[in-house]
Formats: sequence, C-alpha cells, structure tokens
Amino acid sequence: MTGIDVDHLPCGLVEQDADGRLVVANARFRDWVGTDEVIGRDLAEFIDSADPRAALASKEIVFLRGQAGHRRPVLLEQADGTIAFFDATHRQEVEDGLHRSHGLVRRTQNRLQLVIDASIAFAAAATEAELASLLADTAARAYAAEESIVFLSDEAGRLHPAAGSYPLVDLAYGELVGLPQLRRGEVVKVSGIEEAFAVAAPVGRSFDSAGVHSMIVAPVLHEGVLLAVFACFFLHPRQFDDQASPLAGALAGQAGQVITTVRLQRRLEHAATHDGITGLPNRRYLEERLRNPDSPLEGNVAILFVDLDGFKLINDTFGHSVGDRLLADVGRRLRDAVRDSDVVARYGGDEFVVVAEVDDAAAATALAERIRSCSEEPYGVAGESLSVTASIGLALADLTMPIQTDQLIRLADQAMYDAKSTGGNRISFASI
Repeated sequence: MTGIDVDHLPCGLVEQDADGRLVVANARFRDWVGTDEVIGRDLAEFIDSADPRAALASKEIVFLRGQAGHRRPVLLEQADGTIAFFDATHRQEVEDGLHRSHGLVRRTQNRLQLVIDASIAFAAAATEAELASLLADTAARAYAAEESIVFLSDEAGRLHPAAGSYPLVDLAYGELVGLPQLRRGEVVKVSGIEEAFAVAAPVGRSFDSAGVHSMIVAPVLHEGVLLAVFACFFLHPRQFDDQASPLAGALAGQAGQVITTVRLQRRLEHAATHDGITGLPNRRYLEERLRNPDSPLEGNVAILFVDLDGFKLINDTFGHSVGDRLLADVGRRLRDAVRDSDVVARYGGDEFVVVAEVDDAAAATALAERIRSCSEEPYGVAGESLSVTASIGLALADLTMPIQTDQLIRLADQAMYDAKSTGGNRISFASI
C-alpha cells in the first residue's frame, strides 16, 4: 500500500501478516473498532461471530465489534493479505426491514387464520359457557400466554369469571374488569411492573406478588354494552406489537356476535315457553315438561288446577293493567308456596297448574290447602287492596297407575269446576 493515503480512504483497510495479525490499519478501521491499539492483534478479535475465520471467508455481511460493544455491519474484499471493509449499515437496515416485513406478513397470516378458526369454533358454541371456554383457550394460544381468563356479564351487567384461570390472587376481579379503559372499549396492554403500577397501584402490587410480568385485557362489547372481558397473563417478559390490539379486537368482535346471538336465542326460547305477565312457564312448557321430564317422576304425582274466583270482576272494574299486576302477584305467591322441584305454570287466563311429587294424599291436600290459603290474602295493587280466592281441583295418581299426566290435568280441571260450582275458594278431589 506504498504511496496510498490509506487514512483518507472511504473504507476500512487493514493488512495482515502470515499469522493473521494486523500490520496496517487505517484510521477509518480504527474508528470503527473504537481503538488505535490494533497493530499486532489478530483480526479475528474484531469480528463479532462464533466463527470469525468462516465469517471473514464468506460473502455475507460481517459485524465488526467495537470496544464499547457496538456492532458495525460491513462487507469486505480481500486480496494478498489486504482487506477492505465497506460500511453496510444501510444495506443491513434494508435487510432488517425486509425481515421485519416478512415476519409481520407471517404473523399477520397466522393471526388471520387464527381469527378465521376462532370464528368457526365460536359459531358452534351453543352456550355462553362454551363460548367462554373457547375464547379463553384461543386467546392464550394467540398470545402464547401462560394463563387466560374470561369474564361474562350477567343480566345486571356484573362481570363474573366464566372460564380459564386467574393468577392475580391479590387483585379482586372487580378491580381488573373495572378498569376505566375497558369501559371505554380500549384494550389494556401492560409490559412490566412499572407499567402495571402506572395503570393502577393495586395492579402493580398484584403483578409483583404473583410474579406476573405482562398482561393484555380486552373488552367484548356489542352496541356499546359490555358483554365480557378476556385477559391473558405472561410470567415471562412480553412486549406487544402493533397488531396485538387489533387481534384482541377481532377476537372480541367474534365473541360479541356469538354472545349476542346466544342471548337472543335464549330470550326467544324463554318467551316461547314462559308467560310474559307472570314470568311463569306457560302451557306449552308445561305440556313439553310433562312429556319429557328432566328426571323420572317417582312415587305420587299431584296435579293442582287453580282458578281464581272474582278475578273477572277486578279486571272489569280496574282494567287489564291492574289485572295483569294481580296475576303476577298470584304467580309469585304460588311459586313461593311450593318447592323448587315443583312446576308452577300459567295455563291460560286466570288459570294456573301446579305439578308436584308428593308422598301421599295427605301431603297433596296440605299443598292444595297452602295454595288456597295464601291466594286469599289481600293483594296491594295500584293503591288498592284487592281480594281473590282460588278454586282448586286436585288429581293424584301413583306412577303404577295406567294414566298419563295430561289426563290428570283434565281430571284436575273437571274437579276445579266442581269446586267453583259449589261456591269456590275450596278444594275438590278428582275421581280416578
């Protein structure tokens, strides 16, 4: 390199001896490695690679290791012991950008497929509990989280855990799902203890005590109503990229649609089988329940056909609105007078049917008398003290008898007319 001003070359330049030690190194090379003490040292000391010799022999980007720990990407040309290093910072930035872009494309494709798979799986959920379990599992897989949990809202809008697990033992559920960001429809992302304390001091303390490093919490809304919340927890350092929130939003959107559909279906089914005034099962429900009981009936079955005495007069005098409220009160009294396992249904008009398992005729009579007695107590409706009584037809059969429950209802109905025709406010037994 005699006669060449190597210190002003736009590249790093070095010359090695036969042992690979530096005998010449220009100013740019010394600047890149961060020291002037390079002569006599092995060039491999300045190559950031597990195999410096192989790196120097390759045609790929090589990284020079600086004294301060920084790395400079370079490309090199060598001949006869002389090596020229050319700054490849821009090229490396371009390659890194391409790798990031390719990685983003792959992640986007994977997440898109996950959302599609979730949509199919969620749509197959027949209940909110099934949906919650699927959402907890899907969210955990989507974010590679150690734990996840799903909270579902009840009819009053309160959120309760429905699936998954919850590591923040020192943080009440309400403090997590009550975060104002969730109510505003925002996804909450927390990476590290400091961010946890910035969200809320109790969150930070619970992270510290539970060994949780990060979490992502997302609301599930439909038309502004908070239906659910799901959260993923990480016991390892976790940063969230720009796609983390959109992914949570996509999962929440799919879940919200399913929850809305399931709830609508449940309301429609309830409306089809329950009376809108009293909230009691209706005649359709009763007949279906008797044809297909939840569990086999045992012992004796009693059918009580209850008809209100004097209801028509109240309805005509005070109007249907007051009459409907009176029917609702009667329904509540009947429901309170029987066991949870017994069925109370509004059969139609001012008629109710009670189906109960009893030990014997005495128990059936006691039940009928309890209903008759509670029915005649005055009702406070619309500022009025209203009174009605009950005519009750009672049919009783043990299950060894060749008689169907719908036959028992007809017999109890006939017995009710006997009670009403003899003055009302009394109990009449059906002859079987």
